[in-house]
Amino acid sequence: MNRLWILLLVFVLGHPISIANAKNCKKGQPCGNSCISWNKTCRIGSANTSASTRTVVSQEKSHLQSPNADIASNPVLENGQLYEVTIDKLNIRNKPKKNGELLGVLSKGERISVLAASGDWKAFLYQDKLAWVFSKHLKAV
Repeated sequence: MNRLWILLLVFVLGHPISIANAKNCKKGQPCGNSCISWNKTCRIGSANTSASTRTVVSQEKSHLQSPNADIASNPVLENGQLYEVTIDKLNIRNKPKKNGELLGVLSKGERISVLAASGDWKAFLYQDKLAWVFSKHLKAV
């Protein structure tokens, strides 16, 4: 499963990323032709954004996911955004779930380069594998 995510990230990061501003969209509602989401449903507020609300369009291909995949159903690309750990110890997991396998621990002040986000989780490379941390304990730097 980890190889699948790495391949997906390599594929997505290797293609141009579109950045657009949302126009009169309401979260979860169809946006018509002004929609900036890959599946035509507005995703405003579902990821951390900059001062002018921007959404990164994910070029995720559904055929690359197994039908019963329970992780990161709609990841949003972060393109290497740097984050710093804000608590003493932050668990590193193999999937964006509290019961995911524990891969390691980050200490307060350590920085990671985030590749993608899914809900309250951020993905980054840890020992050449895709790993996840709970984003509530990170701050953008």
